[in-house]
Amino acid sequence: MRKSILFFLLALCLAACNAPPLYGKNAEEFLKQKGEPAELIEALKRRRPIEESDAQRLAAYGNVAVKHLVGANPGTPVSLLVALSRHEDSEVRTGVAVNENTPLDALLSMRTRGVYTTVNSMLARNPKIPVEILWEMQRFQEASLLDLGLNPASPPDLLRTVAKKGTSLDRTWLATNPSIPEDVMLDLAQDPDELVRQYLARNRNLSDEARSLISP
Repeated sequence: MRKSILFFLLALCLAACNAPPLYGKNAEEFLKQKGEPAELIEALKRRRPIEESDAQRLAAYGNVAVKHLVGANPGTPVSLLVALSRHEDSEVRTGVAVNENTPLDALLSMRTRGVYTTVNSMLARNPKIPVEILWEMQRFQEASLLDLGLNPASPPDLLRTVAKKGTSLDRTWLATNPSIPEDVMLDLAQDPDELVRQYLARNRNLSDEARSLISP
């Protein structure tokens, strides 16, 4: 049991976060050295909207972690998001890829067809991506089932595919998705993996029937 939990936590750090803690740590250290206000740094780390002028100034720094967080911030102006979507460093583009304010054409321009990439992985989590493209990404394995299972805009049949074909880790994160259909929710409520059931219990749309199966 302890071994499985350690594996889960490792996988969480590597795959499940849109803005991994390392970005926040690196950005914080860099921006403190530059004398940026603590309130602004905290807002950037927690993805609270920042002022457009602040976004422009921070993006001018050469620090990749800062650019990633600016790209992911809901306060970043569209023109800057488009510019960052063309950045040569994929770690900058992953921030832009999860931002729902990024224009669709800019999002799709970052997609690499037919292969898995970290940018594709983040795109697959963005509710703005059209359903037909999410299906393509699943078919050609451009993103993981975990990524597609996290997207609240993934269609019911795609979420069923994640539940059927995914690993226990995939199902754990699927269980947090507020859009999972009732039949999937009931199956997850009886999943043999305790972590899946624990995460499902936190789902804000958990049905009474599913709740009764988790805690009979």
